[in-house]
Amino acid sequence: MVNLISGADGSLSDALCTHAGGARQRVKDSLGQHAQSQAYYLSMNGRVVYENAVSQMTQSSLKAVRQNDLTIEELDWMIGHQANIRILQTVAYELDLPECKVASNIADHGNTLTASIPLLLNDYAHSNQLKPGQKLLITAFGAGFSWGSTVVTWPDLRTYPKEWN
Repeated sequence: MVNLISGADGSLSDALCTHAGGARQRVKDSLGQHAQSQAYYLSMNGRVVYENAVSQMTQSSLKAVRQNDLTIEELDWMIGHQANIRILQTVAYELDLPECKVASNIADHGNTLTASIPLLLNDYAHSNQLKPGQKLLITAFGAGFSWGSTVVTWPDLRTYPKEWN
């Protein structure tokens, strides 16, 4: 049971980007002129990011659940990228998934970027909230307007070598 549903939409790159630095705009242009200092900071159109995150996480989650011959009711947890609690709550609402099944540690750790899902799994595993055989919907939306969702069955970690725990 692992079918990854993923995608990306580069056409919205200006909604979440840094306009200067890197390959986009060098520190100095060909005439030796510096870019405006604010161009080196992250720029985000929050509404566009929020709406796309909710839409893509919801759609890809539904596809992942269907491709694994499951229903939303059969899910034990939604493990989502911990960027914004409102995004997670809205995705759960759109999926008709009870909020009590939305795993979250954002209040403890904040937005830990790409580490958020592994940290969340670790936190829930060590607090014994994840049980062998539970169905986890894992979903994320990130930089580059990329997204992915999958469903996994949580393993019995007692069967793995001690150093893995």
